[in-house]
Amino acid sequence: DENGYTLIEDNSINIALKKESSGFQVEISFQARYPEETNPEEEGFEEDQDEEAAQDPMGNYVDFQVYITSPEGRTTVWECLSIDSDLNIQSAFSVEDLNTYKTMSRFQRNEELYTGPYFNTLD
Repeated sequence: DENGYTLIEDNSINIALKKESSGFQVEISFQARYPEETNPEEEGFEEDQDEEAAQDPMGNYVDFQVYITSPEGRTTVWECLSIDSDLNIQSAFSVEDLNTYKTMSRFQRNEELYTGPYFNTLD
């Protein structure tokens, strides 16, 4: 596309955007979510949607990871969360083996790899 990213789907819910920039490999990955079942022709549909949005502030969110790998093979990883138009960086890591990192669960990554303060506690 116009930004140079290649869309990669693996016939599951995993989706990635990849490109090379100045010798660095850039990847943005996330898991697709199925849209909620909705029928806009039902009476009261818009009212129900407004009530659901008020009850579920996390309803419009996506977790995603950004990987930037240097020509030397070292990767910087950002675990991110986007809610509506707000972007939050949940954690950041520097890893040597990206494939091993990707096979770890998010909980395992945060418990075993991250040794600094939580970003939401920093002012």
